Amino acid sequence: MTEHTVHENVTTEPTLPLIVLEGVVVFPYTVVTLPLEDETERAAEAAMKESQLVLLVARREDADDESPLAMQLHRVGTVARIEQMGKLPTGVSGVVVRGLVRAVLGEQTQEQPYPRFTFTERPDVFERTPELETLMTEVHAAIDAVLDMRPGVPQEIKNFVRSINDPGHLADNTGYSPDYTFAERQELLETFDVYERLRKVRDFYRKQFALLEVQAKLRQEVQDSAAKQQREFYLRQQMRAIQKELGEDDPEA
Repeated sequence: MTEHTVHENVTTEPTLPLIVLEGVVVFPYTVVTLPLEDETERAAEAAMKESQLVLLVARREDADDESPLAMQLHRVGTVARIEQMGKLPTGVSGVVVRGLVRAVLGEQTQEQPYPRFTFTERPDVFERTPELETLMTEVHAAIDAVLDMRPGVPQEIKNFVRSINDPGHLADNTGYSPDYTFAERQELLETFDVYERLRKVRDFYRKQFALLEVQAKLRQEVQDSAAKQQREFYLRQQMRAIQKELGEDDPEA
């Protein structure tokens, strides 16, 4: 018998203050520190006075600054809770946010002094089927293979990833890998189906592993070639020295 899981909605608020993200994607189940500017700081301050909830939506890379804000933004973002607000080490204002749930952006209801939007939450819905368990095993294996190819990765990170048992959490926590581009992160955020999200993560890390294997092979070939050339150079120099001691002419002179 399968276990049917639905993550509940996190708020009944009809609208929330919106913080526009530049080149950044915030996933559910993750904690991120974000710098703030004037408008985003006003949105964060408003959220702190209300429910501490805020909409985080990334601006499109091809956005036209002259177009309405709604047209500049991706349609899928994240409802997040502001856990802390203050000054960052750089001196600028910032917030620590915890992503809670995916959200589809609705209509803009306010422009100034900060934007507000309606939204529709898209919580994860899935069944604990044998197929899902197999997918999670494959994702863990693919991630482990990549992490094991990178000796500098702390063991704590490996242990953390291996400990994640929720399929949505597992897929979303991989989104901060430096291997992902901004576009790939946004695509992962827009993947509502948990099964499809896991497949994308599995395939992504399998490709990364194949790439790392090729890179490692090329590095080894270069090292072997350099070592061979160094040995041959040393032997030639040694032969010249012997010939010189014997009073023979250098055949390569």
